[in-house]
Amino acid sequence: MRHLSGDGFKNMRTLAAGMLAFVLLFSGAANAHRPYFRVYSDWIKVGADEYQVQGWYGDGIFIGDPVRVILRHRNGGMAAWTDFFMQASAFCPSLDFCWGFTYGPLGLFPDIWRLDPSAIKRPEAVADPEDGYSLGYPTDLKSEPQGFTSSSNVLMYPVAWGRYLSQPAAFGGIILATPVVIFWLLRRWAKNFSIRFLLSICVFLSSSFLILITFLYGLGISIFVPFIVAAGIKRLIPLVKARLKPA
Repeated sequence: MRHLSGDGFKNMRTLAAGMLAFVLLFSGAANAHRPYFRVYSDWIKVGADEYQVQGWYGDGIFIGDPVRVILRHRNGGMAAWTDFFMQASAFCPSLDFCWGFTYGPLGLFPDIWRLDPSAIKRPEAVADPEDGYSLGYPTDLKSEPQGFTSSSNVLMYPVAWGRYLSQPAAFGGIILATPVVIFWLLRRWAKNFSIRFLLSICVFLSSSFLILITFLYGLGISIFVPFIVAAGIKRLIPLVKARLKPA
């Protein structure tokens, strides 16, 4: 039976310290902030009025910022809104074909919301449209979703996935999932027992951290991208070797 040498245990301590530093670096300190808006569409003109689909984000402190998809009038008022969740996006080329998407931690089956143009009424103006508190606070809005109705149109799933992957949070998921894939690939290729053991610890720690952050911040389907790429590379390498092998 093979055992780790003293150097092996020393490497394990170094690895553990490095992973702890990684967690502390990317976790960051809790930093409260005001609610804020993120633009999801261009301004859409309807008669004398103009509307824009936005995300209205609160402050999650230790978890992801809760967000609603909202339809805002040019005067800053809110004409329609969905329920809130961990992540959101929208696809709205016109008010007659306008969809909002809210996502859970993995984002595989997002809630799909369709805007009902007939339910839209001009809202009251707000004093400062840029102030996140101008509409109150996203999670304090006690009323049911208004103007947006829940839809079971599964054909919109690909659109929802694509819209999510175009958002900044998706890049965080890809970045955090990449080390897991790299450690996993290196472990499969490593021949030395001590190195394989250390890489197994790396896989466990990095994947545990990825799962934790995913369920706290809703990284969504972006975490699967490096795994899909790695699976493609794994299948491609034997084909390339076979082509390069002398006849």
